[in-house]
Formats: sequence, structure tokens, C-alpha cells
Amino acid sequence: VRDGRTHFEHLLKAATTIVVCCPREPGTLGLISAPEFEMMKPEALLLNISRGGIVCESALATSLKQGSIFGAATDVLETEPGGIGTTPLIPDVANGEEPVPNLTITSHIAWFSQKTIENLDRMLRLGIEGFVKDTLLEKASRTTVIVHKGEVFK
Repeated sequence: VRDGRTHFEHLLKAATTIVVCCPREPGTLGLISAPEFEMMKPEALLLNISRGGIVCESALATSLKQGSIFGAATDVLETEPGGIGTTPLIPDVANGEEPVPNLTITSHIAWFSQKTIENLDRMLRLGIEGFVKDTLLEKASRTTVIVHKGEVFK
């Protein structure tokens, strides 16, 4: 560990918010998997804004289902574009698969046009407003795909 830096294992054990933002390289693939999740605090929140494959999706899904960490958010998946059944993070609940709690998956917007970013911003705002007002599942407020408690609404 370089001077002034924290050892990776100490960071995993001590942090309540962990943001993963590193390049996808042979040395970073599977950087965070089951052993790393076991080191984290139960109140830990993991944000993956790097690339797919750096955080093991099956280990993350298991950790969230077991409640060994509090929550996670990601804008990248191992297989993109992601969809129902393409990753352990988006299970097919219609076929009896268990939903993943406390997980937010958003679009990776690094190469999106300004208009796309404006649309995503509007949809995010409407989604948050609908959640706060408890109108999220009303047909009038469905301007995007909503995943709520494992059920997909369009």
C-alpha cells in the first residue's frame, strides 16, 4: 500500500459507502466478489460506476438478498444491454425467481446525447416524485419502465 493510502481490505471493512470507478482490466475483473462482500458492514452501500465484470453480479445479488450489505446501485452490467433474466441482478420474477432488494440499476450515460440525458433526467425526476407521492404505479405516471418489488411495469 502506497503512503497515505488505505489497504483495500481495511477499506472494505470500514466504509459505509464504496464507489467502484476503475477501468476493466485483467487485474480488476472480479475485484469485488463474495469474499469482499463478506468483509463489508451490513449498512454498506456499493456504487458501481466502472464497467461490467468488476463487481461479481451473482455475489452482489446474493449479498443483497441475504442482507449482508444494505444496498447497491450500478449503471453497468456484465452483459449489456441488460434485461430480465440476462443477469442475476434482473431475475425473472414472473417465473418464480426471487427479486433483488435494495438495488438500483440505471443507464450508463457516458456516450448519450444531450437530448437522451434530458429525457433520462425527466424520467428520473418523475420516478422519484411518483415514489414520494405514492403514485408511481398509477398508469398516468408511467413514462418509463418501472421495476418495483421485483415486478416490471411498462
